[in-house]
Amino acid sequence: MRILHTSDWHIGRRFKGVDLVEYQRRALDWLIDTVQREHVDVVCVSGDVYDSPMPSAASVDLLDDALTRLTSIIDDEGRPAVDVIVTPGNHDSARKLGFGARMMRPNLHLRCEIAQIADPVIVTRGGADGREDRLAVYALPYLDPDVARPALEKLLEYENAKDFAQLDSCAVSQEDTRPKEKAEHVGREDGDNPRNSGDNRNANDAPGRFRRTDPVDPVDHGDADIRSNSGDTPETTDDVAPRLRIPRSHEGVMTAAMRLIRMDLQRRRQQAEAEGVSFHAVLMAHAFVSGAAPSDSERNITIGGVDSVPAAVFSNSGLDYLALGHLHRAQQVRIPSGSAVVPDGLDDDRDSTNTENEKTSIAAHVANPNASKSGDPADLVPIEPHKSIGSVTAPQRAKTSMFKSGNSAPPLARYSGSLLAYSFSEACTPPVVGNGKSVVIVDMPEPSDTPVRPSLRTIPVESAQPALVRLAGSPEELLGDLAESHRHDWVSLTVVSDTYPHGMYQKLDAAYEHALEKNFKITQRSAGTADSANGSGPDRAMANLHETRSELDVLTGFVRYTLGREPNDGEIAVLRDAVERVHATDDEKADTTTSTAATTLGAPAPVATDTATVETATPANRKGARA
Repeated sequence: MRILHTSDWHIGRRFKGVDLVEYQRRALDWLIDTVQREHVDVVCVSGDVYDSPMPSAASVDLLDDALTRLTSIIDDEGRPAVDVIVTPGNHDSARKLGFGARMMRPNLHLRCEIAQIADPVIVTRGGADGREDRLAVYALPYLDPDVARPALEKLLEYENAKDFAQLDSCAVSQEDTRPKEKAEHVGREDGDNPRNSGDNRNANDAPGRFRRTDPVDPVDHGDADIRSNSGDTPETTDDVAPRLRIPRSHEGVMTAAMRLIRMDLQRRRQQAEAEGVSFHAVLMAHAFVSGAAPSDSERNITIGGVDSVPAAVFSNSGLDYLALGHLHRAQQVRIPSGSAVVPDGLDDDRDSTNTENEKTSIAAHVANPNASKSGDPADLVPIEPHKSIGSVTAPQRAKTSMFKSGNSAPPLARYSGSLLAYSFSEACTPPVVGNGKSVVIVDMPEPSDTPVRPSLRTIPVESAQPALVRLAGSPEELLGDLAESHRHDWVSLTVVSDTYPHGMYQKLDAAYEHALEKNFKITQRSAGTADSANGSGPDRAMANLHETRSELDVLTGFVRYTLGREPNDGEIAVLRDAVERVHATDDEKADTTTSTAATTLGAPAPVATDTATVETATPANRKGARA
């Protein structure tokens, strides 16, 4: 099974005023050709498809064209050859991106609802040895902590209540005796799934699960809106379904989502093993995983002062590959081995006095109905939902989580990076056209008696986006050889000088076709500021305004204070001209004011022909005249 992992297309984005739609179109044309050339089975787009929750008509048309062409690729037998899975990022509106998902082509999966996070897209292909290859792709939309927590808490409470109900009912008989209006057992296999016919299945229609009558409605992260539901939830009490509180953080919501995914994934792995099929699992997530390097072009997603998710959240997950989106720089992320981290607050609040060993994971440990009501932790039994209750033979102290998966190695994890470069911090050294952007090709291993990890390789994106270059130097350097070498690149320029060169903006625009950023670094000002800060420089205290000084002296003192040096002749000329123009304007205002006052008193306006006449136009004399 071959996967192409991409993310952060940001269709509709502009770069320093430059419209990028044509470069994005070329990149998507290349991507579609690559999917065909590489015989890709699954395309995963991990968020930020659009740059705005309200994309333009041109942006919608471009995405529609790309998805239509991808899903129209057929195999030798005339069947759809590629499954395309898309999730929203923090730039997208989940509701708008997911509109009409149920009416889409059978091989196009727009996964925009929190209710679907533990309901993977199942892709099946025939393996080389005749065995079926089965791939489960869990597609997480961007989880805004303030928006996602209520929906995730409901899903976790439901899973907890369901497992308690399984134990209670099986203690009486091996049949499900719960009220049918509360839950309905779904017994069909994945092969009979409507998804394999193109329908998007309900989030709970999975083997061994119960279909909810009160599904959590989709959450629109882009519009920060939750559509509440009015359906009944499984009846729970503190003795049956401990309530869970998710911390207000990216780590909290991602940990909760991973709990749901681990429970579902373990069931599916064991089912595939029983059926003798090759099984692999991938998670698409749009998040900032700690240890990765950001760039300047990502939108800040900090909540409560924290913007990242610890990599250990994905440890011991049973996943084979983590297809990450959000960071625009392509990079690998190391997921540590060991147990998953559970943040403070993500515990059941049934008994806050429990010791660490007595605390239990939601849906993992339940009260033994055959034990006493003493509350002794020895009465707690680990229950694995995919197994029948009959497989639990005796009470035991729970020391390990049910989330241990058949694949205990940590997953490979990688950010594919953005389709184009969207900031100068993404520039390559040396500069290259396309700016080093790439997609990831993931090849899942063939069935083997020993664990084999997926193989990864990257392919550079061909977008024809000009190279991004940062240049700094003196005016002579920037207008000389550097301009000749980078005339056609997109450049960020920093002019290093002890003065502001006259007309430098116009000269830079003439020397470079795309001078998208122009900055000035005044060297003497920086040195003077540093000297003043550490006390080694000259005293640059502000002028005493009570002293008798001319306006020009005040202005030159300000230049001296600001730049740390004496103004040059050109700067003094500019300052003197400014002072003279201000004086001329004040004289005109004074004449106008005097004329208006005289007209109001019924006297002819004085004519400023000599010194005495000018003195009658002063504010003091006008005040005396009014008196």
